[in-house]
Amino acid sequence: MASLAIDLGGTYFRSAVVLEDGSLHSLEETRVRSIFDGASPTMVWEGVADLVSRASFAARGALRDNDPAIIAFPGPIAGGRRIVSAPTLTGSAVVPADLRERFIACARRPVRFVNDLAAAARHLADAVPESRFIVVTVSSGIGSRVVVRGGSHEEPAYAGEIGHVVVDHGPTGVLCDCGGRGHLGAIASGRAIERAARAKAHADRKAFAQSLCATRYDAVADSLTNERHLVPALLAGDVWARGVVDPAVRALARMLSGIVVAAGLERVYVIGGFATALGETYRAMLVSALHAVQDSPAISIDAAELVRIATLNERACLRGAALFA
Repeated sequence: MASLAIDLGGTYFRSAVVLEDGSLHSLEETRVRSIFDGASPTMVWEGVADLVSRASFAARGALRDNDPAIIAFPGPIAGGRRIVSAPTLTGSAVVPADLRERFIACARRPVRFVNDLAAAARHLADAVPESRFIVVTVSSGIGSRVVVRGGSHEEPAYAGEIGHVVVDHGPTGVLCDCGGRGHLGAIASGRAIERAARAKAHADRKAFAQSLCATRYDAVADSLTNERHLVPALLAGDVWARGVVDPAVRALARMLSGIVVAAGLERVYVIGGFATALGETYRAMLVSALHAVQDSPAISIDAAELVRIATLNERACLRGAALFA
């Protein structure tokens, strides 16, 4: 079935018409305004609704009236009909109960929600040989999907929401976008790492001033970013930048080690803007961290063979979403 596929991320809104032969047409990409850009939750959803309307208008003539809009979203989804929470867009704010009805009115066609990692995993499953694997994203947030070939595609809303599992139980746990404290995503996501870098730069200005972030890439503590400063500094071997990212990678490794062992997984595929920007550097750090949490002859995992960086282009989630039509 043809569909209007939409990838509603924490940073970008992407849309395309996906025809029955799998071809993509009318591909559009627009930056999303979230509460982290100063918008209120109401403004965020009004902006997204407008983008859905525009995407549907651009698809006119290419789709039939009953061809659905499949919206991939970075958060928990209940039964394909309800976004449970939207921390990467609206933080801890309650998601409007009538959101799907609003989007149906905007799209003028049936609407189904799917988790964006579920969509990416469906797409990736067509390209990799493993029967049991996990896809993990390290981007604005942290999320995952375990794929077992032949398994059911119906999953509970919390499936894959590892970014909201508490990993720091101390009273000073970092505040997560969802409002909780000590969550994995508040420590290991790209957005969390950027915040940690700024905090570390303020806490020790002398060390920061000697880092490549400052000396080579002209970073200032208040405006330091992953893309312009931290990532290129780490790729250049900067010790200060590595000191920022190491704790985040170790936290993710502890989470993944339990999942891999419990589910008997053959591979960990890492996707997401932050991880893929670092590429082999991030993979090597994660491999080292996974080796460090192995301490029993009963568990023998070659982390170097286990972990792969999967560089998916911006169309992967759209293609994967269309498979849910």
